[in-house]
Amino acid sequence: MLLLLAAAAYAADPLADGATPTINAQTFRPSMDSHEFLRVVDSDLAAEGFTGRGVLSYTQDPLQYTNWEGTTETLVGGVMQLDAMAGWTKGRFRLGLDIPVVLRSFGGRDGDATGLGDASVDAKLRLLDPAKSAVGLAMSGRVGMPSASTGGGLGAGGFWGEATVSADKHLGDRLDAVVSLGVDFAPEQELENVTWGTRAELQAGLAYSLSP
Repeated sequence: MLLLLAAAAYAADPLADGATPTINAQTFRPSMDSHEFLRVVDSDLAAEGFTGRGVLSYTQDPLQYTNWEGTTETLVGGVMQLDAMAGWTKGRFRLGLDIPVVLRSFGGRDGDATGLGDASVDAKLRLLDPAKSAVGLAMSGRVGMPSASTGGGLGAGGFWGEATVSADKHLGDRLDAVVSLGVDFAPEQELENVTWGTRAELQAGLAYSLSP
């Protein structure tokens, strides 16, 4: 959840005109390859050739605004989204396309909406396979397009990108761990005392197999 905080009473209020900021508050972008993790990127690759995947998700209050008096307003409420993904894998490389479909956004300033989110092209290169090496290692990158049709808060309004390095390791027969470090590049927006734009992202995950 993103909170926009105003530091002083005299600060100019860019939200006073009723416009929701042109940013993509939906930061959930599911993994195209992983067999164990929904969000965090590991060194897994999808099966050789063409593959497809769909992920249904719900995000509660991804964008809220709190003014200097402590009053909070929900700019984007709940978001139910289907990510339709397709990819092509050859050897250690995978190229994919993610088309997010906003089935419904609820309770935001712009009202309920249905439409497309920001589509993106994603590429991944596995450097080390954890089945053959001490750790798995991969590099991935994503370029997003301003394709959102749902109104403010769910579209960046310009091209954006991600660059991620991931490392994972098998901890026994059933437990796997992953850590990823990335940089998100987004069009810069000045929101009172908050600058929304390029930022770092750290993710970690554990997965336990209930059966072979």
